[in-house]
Amino acid sequence: MSPWGQPPRWFVWLCAAAVVAGTAVTVVGTVRIGVTVDETFHVVRLRNYLDQGWYLLDDDLGPTGPGAWVSDSYVYAPVAALFLHLLNVAVGNEAWSEVSASADAYVVRHLGVAFLALCTLGATAVMTRMVSASWRWAVVACAVLAALPMWSGHAMFNVKDVPVAAGYTFVTLACMLLATATRPARRRRAAAVVLLAGGVVLAVGTRPAIWPGLAAAVGLLGLVALLGRDRSAHWWRLTDAALGALAGLVVLMAVYPSVFLHPLRWALGATSESAGYHGARFWGYIPLYIMCTVPVVLLLFGLVGCFVRFRGRVARRREGWTSRDLLMGLVLAQALLLPVLLMIRVPSLNGGLRHLLFAAPAVAVLVAAGIAQVLGDVPGRRGRGLVAGVAAVGLAVPVAVQVQLFPLGYSYANPLSDAADLGLAADFWQASFREYADDVPSGAFVVCGAKLDEDARPWRQMPNGGQSWLDVGRDCGTSGALSVLQPFLPADRDPAGPDVASEFVALVVYDDPSPEGCEEIGRVTRLRFVTEVVASRALLCPLVVPDYEGPFAVDGEGHGATYLLGGWSGDGGDPDITVHDRASLGVHLDELPGRLAIRLAGSADGDVDFLVNNVPAPATASGDGWLVRPPADLPEVGEPGNVVLTLVASGGPARLTHVEVEGVVP
Repeated sequence: MSPWGQPPRWFVWLCAAAVVAGTAVTVVGTVRIGVTVDETFHVVRLRNYLDQGWYLLDDDLGPTGPGAWVSDSYVYAPVAALFLHLLNVAVGNEAWSEVSASADAYVVRHLGVAFLALCTLGATAVMTRMVSASWRWAVVACAVLAALPMWSGHAMFNVKDVPVAAGYTFVTLACMLLATATRPARRRRAAAVVLLAGGVVLAVGTRPAIWPGLAAAVGLLGLVALLGRDRSAHWWRLTDAALGALAGLVVLMAVYPSVFLHPLRWALGATSESAGYHGARFWGYIPLYIMCTVPVVLLLFGLVGCFVRFRGRVARRREGWTSRDLLMGLVLAQALLLPVLLMIRVPSLNGGLRHLLFAAPAVAVLVAAGIAQVLGDVPGRRGRGLVAGVAAVGLAVPVAVQVQLFPLGYSYANPLSDAADLGLAADFWQASFREYADDVPSGAFVVCGAKLDEDARPWRQMPNGGQSWLDVGRDCGTSGALSVLQPFLPADRDPAGPDVASEFVALVVYDDPSPEGCEEIGRVTRLRFVTEVVASRALLCPLVVPDYEGPFAVDGEGHGATYLLGGWSGDGGDPDITVHDRASLGVHLDELPGRLAIRLAGSADGDVDFLVNNVPAPATASGDGWLVRPPADLPEVGEPGNVVLTLVASGGPARLTHVEVEGVVP
């Protein structure tokens, strides 16, 4: 007999249907969804790991490893990416030493992420069965997890948060198995050790900073064993848990020795770097997104039901604590420990609740417990039927809305968000940009996620999201591994020409402020409940460059990066930026001087030709650089007053450190 009672049979069947529907949406979505922006970074990281042994971006690497300027050396690790790479190798999309940025390779990665999500769904079922002693409630918990748009949506693609959630859930389940196993149950104990080791490898091997949560789960198991009446009868539980954890760490040392061979360094570095991520901080971020992006009915069942359940259990604490209390304590730890610590620490978070995706499986168990509590507290068959009916609607509606938003289910927001007019971005991950592949004009320069100036005018740059400052000006239609659009473009599409054009295409997530001065040429919309939401827009925009504010330096750390228009390269520690072929930068002058002259500091290993506004401009050697004197009658490129300088290097690279427009007082 389950201590939670039993849910109505029809309700269980409806929950099973919700699981099937949510799973189908996720699996089909892996093929239909576009490439998301963070996936591109992890392709680059994996290439560097295979080449140089460091899971970092191109500009993070110095001659002997991470540069002194790098602030995320321990934030990510390659285990999840390697698993997905193995899948691509198995199906022939990649060779072992090559990482593909093709559409087919991304589909396989998405399917691999969905597989991990399905494994997590199974682990959630077993966890619920253990705390409730009922497979019916296990089905309910799985339905809750499948109905959470945050979970099912991210399960289509999220290569860095779903694996962490899977690994954390495996560790929690392993500790629950050890807590309820008997010493002679060797198969159960062996399964727990393997599960714990695998969970450590998957979670820590993807995001090393998750280790405190895993340590808390193992620590809670050990604490209960040590505080028991007969400690000697429980030492084997601690031994098994330690064996699983150490086995996982040994595997991590073998897979990523550059980091995991130094345990204290990576453990401290991962937590400090993750907590110290630069960006806006808001103490109410987590509560706000919980209230606005978690389905309301499920949220209420979870809060009210669990509060009543745990208040009653505390009131009966004199009866003594049982093994089932320990199991629920492990679930609570996964659901609440790190989120509460994050609310106290107030780190910089973005992308909704995706940083807390690891808590979703445990939250699903708690919501099921809340439904069970309310069902048990309501008297009469009719009352129980009413509660079950409300819960059924609370499960069915989010699944239906995910179908409406498909495949952008992760952009779900509940009616509270719409009522408060919060204007949450509907496509933080740029997954909808795939839908513009056939609409982007051939030969156009494309920017994915254009950066806006203070007047809300798009620049020909994408916001910096982890890539090099020198990559933000690259054409999204031809930028290879860093492009969310290129894998889906027609093979016969013409790339942008060498000249800097007066217009470009900006693909922007729909958010405030709206870009100004552009012509809309397309948009992606979805229904969410009864409201049409705009996920993103395609805009044809005039070239806008920053106002000239005086002489400026340019280097690998990002100084002067707002003026760059693509083609540059360099590392974070470099005192200059480099052009190997062709690169441009631009400034805006309120008034062009009668005789324009641009002084450049730099050097070249070969020859350098200069163009201003796409017109050849003579230059003379001057000190440690060149003095460029363009012709008086310059054509306009974009808005009047734009001055676009292009360097064309031949016979060797050229380097630039300083730019000055002579005779112009800002």
